Amino acid sequence: MNSLARYNRFAEIQRNRGKKVGERINELIKKEVEDSDPNRVDNTAIKGPLNPQNTPNPFIWTQPKANEVWREFLANLSYEDWKRFEKLVTEIYNLTIDRQYIENFARIIKNGA
Repeated sequence: MNSLARYNRFAEIQRNRGKKVGERINELIKKEVEDSDPNRVDNTAIKGPLNPQNTPNPFIWTQPKANEVWREFLANLSYEDWKRFEKLVTEIYNLTIDRQYIENFARIIKNGA
């Protein structure tokens, strides 16, 4: 460590995260070693337009197959999950039904009031 103040700040951050300094240093070393390995294959999900793992959005007009996926999702919900989902959708509907309210709200946000 070049700076004791920097080390103390690092230790404070780790304490706030509930970790010991040694644990975090070991994690950083492990990550550095893994990243430098030329034979390592990164299997993390890449979210791009061609990735089928993206969550389809039925509100985006360019995703015509989204409704099929959402129908399947809704068909597999438990009764409790369905009730929670129904409540959420009803709340969204009630919030967005009044166009003038939405426009006034947008104007208030834009003006910073």
